[in-house]
Amino acid sequence: MSKMKRVCLAAFLLSACSGLMAQSNSKSQFKWDSQVTAFAAPTWNHRLLTGVTPAPRQALYTESSLRDSFSRCDQTMRSSNLGLRLTKKKSSYQAFSLGLSFSRFGFERLYEGEIFGYEVHPDVGIYESLVQGPQTSVVYQHRSTYLEIQADWHRRIDGPSLHLDKASLWAFGGVAPMLLLQHAQRIETVGFAMTTGSEFVVDELQMQLGADDKPYFVRAKTSEINLAIRGGLRWEYELDPAVRLHFQPSFSALCWSPAYGTQTYLPVQLAMEFGVILPLN
Repeated sequence: MSKMKRVCLAAFLLSACSGLMAQSNSKSQFKWDSQVTAFAAPTWNHRLLTGVTPAPRQALYTESSLRDSFSRCDQTMRSSNLGLRLTKKKSSYQAFSLGLSFSRFGFERLYEGEIFGYEVHPDVGIYESLVQGPQTSVVYQHRSTYLEIQADWHRRIDGPSLHLDKASLWAFGGVAPMLLLQHAQRIETVGFAMTTGSEFVVDELQMQLGADDKPYFVRAKTSEINLAIRGGLRWEYELDPAVRLHFQPSFSALCWSPAYGTQTYLPVQLAMEFGVILPLN
């Protein structure tokens, strides 16, 4: 986690704790018909590959072999989300929520092979040194950061047959319109370093042919707008008459590829959300 993210998270939690202390000191009785949740969520991200486009005029990869190569090299990327959510209860067993979240989707691609003479990325360069560790690799993180507006419908699923003391269990589903804030590749070299360092953030590129039939690279096109389909469970626990905690495992899948370059894919995410809930009435 970067230093800036740690500072933002600390400020976020400090603000939530301050609200908790103020609410806990109040002697009022709360209805909990309307409530606000501050949440943070570690996430596990991957992708569903929907298409590949081999570089023009090269025989190293066909579409089939490129798809197989990606399938072998791609793996889960861990990240985190932060946000706020307003919830309005329609009844004791139904509720609607509207949330705002900074979310990151993506996946990791691992290169393990001959490093000498390997082009890490057109903007990073070719490794031309014989100095390297016993184990070398390059980790490519394909990362898309979004501003999400989460609209969810909640249904309480505990009852007489599933009584939870000071707690409640809900199922939810919804959609989230999303605005793309950044799409980039984070590259980390392991076991060796380029002359300019070992960590880089670069654009995702696509090879094309010019009028003189020579290849050149362009920035891959991106989808500025996307839509996520969401669903999961939410567990609430009454810590105090004025404070509740919640735990919410959820699954999200995007409807469109974040970028259209050498590959197209649909990001998927598993999130384990932890939050603090305060009443608004």
